[in-house]
Amino acid sequence: MIMVAKLSNGEETIGVFTHLEFDPELEYEIENPVSIGVQVDQQGQGQLAMGPAMPFAEDGETMKLRRQDYIYTYKPRSEVVDQYKKLFGSPILMPEKPNLILG
Repeated sequence: MIMVAKLSNGEETIGVFTHLEFDPELEYEIENPVSIGVQVDQQGQGQLAMGPAMPFAEDGETMKLRRQDYIYTYKPRSEVVDQYKKLFGSPILMPEKPNLILG
């Protein structure tokens, strides 16, 4: 499941979370972790910014979190998930608004 973790150092990381219920020391493993934040553009508007969470790791390396490494987790908005999926070439994007055709 794609989720975001607010890390204890203040950073936020999005990725594919797997709960490690049988590991006594680790809570989550995160595939394709990406740091997220807000970047202000030239007009002073905040824009979503994403960058590598582990820039020096081997390809395919996962991030592992202990309970004390994060403050909370949450499910991000669909537009954040869509932008994250674009980074990894996922063809499955959610529509911005549901389109209902009433006859």
